This record gives sequence, structure tokens and C-alpha cells, in this order.
Amino acid sequence: MPALGIAVLAACTKTPTSGIRGDLTYVGGPAPGQSNQLEPGRVVAYTSDGGEAGSADFAEGVGFQLALPPDTYVLVASSGDAICPHKSVTIVEDQYETVHFRCGVQ
Repeated sequence: MPALGIAVLAACTKTPTSGIRGDLTYVGGPAPGQSNQLEPGRVVAYTSDGGEAGSADFAEGVGFQLALPPDTYVLVASSGDAICPHKSVTIVEDQYETVHFRCGVQ
């Protein structure tokens, strides 16, 4: 009987297998006007009804990863006073979608 309890617990703690991963860089500003430097920031995923599904904060030099169940989301990124376009992404079962944010700076 104890083995059954362990099997149920293992099933409930399954590692997420879908979501988003990506990065954020800046475009604009002084020459050369484009950078491959990964910038720090935050990304928030919203469901179609406007509810927050999850968020991830990330440091300079690294990207982000956020586990999400299959659905369509609007992603909102922020990084200081940079202007980041919103993105729509559809997540399917057992896949991570890659998202690159290119945020404008002056």
C-alpha cells in the first residue's frame, strides 16, 4: 500500500514540459544602435481573459524560462525604461516556444 502513495505523489509533481524561453536585447540609442548583450528584465504571461498566468524575472547576461500549460498567451516584457513590444504565443503540449524581445531605447 505505501508504494501506491509514492506513485501518486510522483505523478502530482511531474516536471513541467511546456512553456516559453527566450531573451531580451536592446535596439536603438547611440551607434551602433543594436546590441547582442542580454539585458535584465521581467516577462509576464497573460491568458486570453487577461489573467496573469505567470512571470519570470531575469538578470543581465541570461535569458528566461517560464513553465506554462498549453494555451495562447500575450507576453509583456519590461526592462528599465526600454519600450518592449507585446508578443502573442501559442504553447503546445511538451514544447517550449522560443521568444526574443527586442526592446527600443533612445
